[in-house]
Amino acid sequence: MDLSIQMRSLDLMIKLLRHDLANIPSYGFRLQQNAQSGGQKSSPLPRSTPEAEGLGSSTLERLYRELDARQAGVAPHALMVLVNGKVISEGYWAPYRAEHPYMLYSMSKSITGTAIGIAVDEGLLSLDETLAEIFPELMPTTYLRQHKVATVRQLLTMRTGNRFNEVGSMLDENWVKMFMESLPKFDPGTAFEYNSMNTYMLAAILVKKTGMPLMEYLRPRLFAPLGIEEAAWEVCPQGVEKGGWGLYLRLEDAAKLGQLYLQNGVWNGKRLVSEDWVRTATSKQSSTFSGDASGGYGYQIWTNSDGSYQFNGAFGQYVMVFPAYNAVVAMYSGCADLFARGDLMRLVEASLFGISERALPENPAALASLRAAEDRLELDFPKEFRGPKTKAAVFDELSGLLHEKEFRMEQNPSGLFPLAVQCVQGNFTTGTELVRFSRRGTTLRITFYEYAERNTIAVDQNGAWLPCTVAMRGQTFAAASRGIWEVTPETAVLNVMVPFVQTPHVRIYSFTFNRLDGTLSVKFDELPSIEKAGMMLLELIGVSRTAFMKRLMPAIKKSGERLSETMNRLYTPTAKGMPVAQNDTALLSLPQEQKLLPPAL
Repeated sequence: MDLSIQMRSLDLMIKLLRHDLANIPSYGFRLQQNAQSGGQKSSPLPRSTPEAEGLGSSTLERLYRELDARQAGVAPHALMVLVNGKVISEGYWAPYRAEHPYMLYSMSKSITGTAIGIAVDEGLLSLDETLAEIFPELMPTTYLRQHKVATVRQLLTMRTGNRFNEVGSMLDENWVKMFMESLPKFDPGTAFEYNSMNTYMLAAILVKKTGMPLMEYLRPRLFAPLGIEEAAWEVCPQGVEKGGWGLYLRLEDAAKLGQLYLQNGVWNGKRLVSEDWVRTATSKQSSTFSGDASGGYGYQIWTNSDGSYQFNGAFGQYVMVFPAYNAVVAMYSGCADLFARGDLMRLVEASLFGISERALPENPAALASLRAAEDRLELDFPKEFRGPKTKAAVFDELSGLLHEKEFRMEQNPSGLFPLAVQCVQGNFTTGTELVRFSRRGTTLRITFYEYAERNTIAVDQNGAWLPCTVAMRGQTFAAASRGIWEVTPETAVLNVMVPFVQTPHVRIYSFTFNRLDGTLSVKFDELPSIEKAGMMLLELIGVSRTAFMKRLMPAIKKSGERLSETMNRLYTPTAKGMPVAQNDTALLSLPQEQKLLPPAL
């Protein structure tokens, strides 16, 4: 393994941002079977009212207001609150809905860790087994001492020091081999360093020990007892579940996992995980870094000094467990922070602080107000896009200007799918080649052509969300779209938001039609932003922003651009489209009865 794996990963990140696909090592795209909504319903948790479980409805309504006011930071998509094992409140910011399985990123680690616990309980493996004992056929000829002492326990507690990281996984198709050949930064067991490939190795160990895929192992032991009917896990190029990310679960099913731990591994009177495992997994096994993650790390679970703990995923998936309140709070969001930062934790804890062990008097008015607040939740455009409105009369003018127009786009790096989703699945666009508009009733349809792919989204004149399914190379995602618009004598502007509702990611397109020369400009943006997502990845792989900029500077000098121009082009690409001359309109307008001339003899 190249000793400069971090720098190779950094160079790969820069190539991705520059859309330099020709120089990105590729082992081929693998179609992932992500869970689809609309199938079997999972077994629901019992429902109750906040007052019946000792909490005021007005307190939870205030929590929703606080979260809604923080859409620019926390970016909430869904929230569920359990007290005493019962759901007392749940809210989904439209177009996100309860039935959508959601990409969990690093929250998946806690489920992989749970699978290890079950396997240990069954006597299938020991935490003190070494990688050398489990994968003797892959032992490198160098670094023998480090691999001989690296154990399953150190994978669980993020203490292997391995350099092979998440971004580096795009460099080769054999991830176990790459991990085994990587020179550790430090002797295993001597320090903490967060790395998703530690969890992937746990998944690979489970597959080897059990002789079956991780999902197949977990279904009868965890998912079926919890009533989780629909779940899917993305796999690596060799077919092993990714372990550290890639699991899809509905919010309620994720909350069940937190409740299982709160109940010390027992569900409906049946023990699924040993009490000893739950106690050890949720207590501090590793000292972590300072700041928001300073409480410590257990077995693939983040711990806090007050006894609470959380399953945590990048871009804002959280299952927060509060034993002191007998409560579980599950949340999906589109936040670019690595952890549930202090502000979010403060809001949640403040809502639970006054909880009573006894039921409160019922308060029908407060409860009705809470339920109405839950129903009103809706994703909003970021403030920099909010200038245009949704006036129906202006929509008629806009759609009239764009109806049946096609635009051939200049070469660009952007497509319908958010860049983060492309990177996670290795499913890269070649760029948007053609954009077409067409008016159908009260909607304006926008069709994207990317090489051999065509996808259509739509905008409703009343500003409603319109659901759709989009695909790239056979990989499908549920999505929805809505727009805001304005028309001036010189331009027509249409901003369209497209949440990929099975993920934390949202595409935002800004279409500007120049009425004077007939051209179209398209700005491709996404939430969380590419800039923030990139900085989070740098933090994950242990590279500073300074090192990133140092590596990027040669490309900037070569292009002749200013730094700000380069960064804007990387983070929010803009492409110009030329109108397609529709020279076949005369043919299309021929009367139906007109016959073609017979061919010349």
